Amino acid sequence: MSKWFSTKVRYTKELESGKLKRVNEQFLIAAETFGDAEEKIIKKLSETIKSGLDVIAIATEDIHDIIYNPEAELVHKCKIQFLEEADNETLKKITQVFIVEADTVKESIIAINRMMANTTLDFSITAVVLSPIVEVFPNEDTL
Repeated sequence: MSKWFSTKVRYTKELESGKLKRVNEQFLIAAETFGDAEEKIIKKLSETIKSGLDVIAIATEDIHDIIYNPEAELVHKCKIQFLEEADNETLKKITQVFIVEADTVKESIIAINRMMANTTLDFSITAVVLSPIVEVFPNEDTL
């Protein structure tokens, strides 16, 4: 099973004005290992970035699920909290992180509520923040 890796890359980007600028951007990619994540992100981005691509950081991410929306231009990181009964019948708070491709916070909340509609779990959305992630690259078999 793949893990999620946050990869930060530096490359030369052509701006709308035609000027070239060195930028750092963050991408999320499904991979098995750090080396696999680096290899995959270079392969994916090399399709559009022709030179000057450097992977400057890779970190694992603890993400429960991703809600995809190919039409969205922004990515939100959402925290959801559940109450779960522990062995001794006490309630334990469980927090999970979801990545939601949505253009607004409101769209992210709607997407989470739609996804959770068929569950019997009591949950609350405790945070929805704009993420610096530019794009999410899942495994091809995930889609």
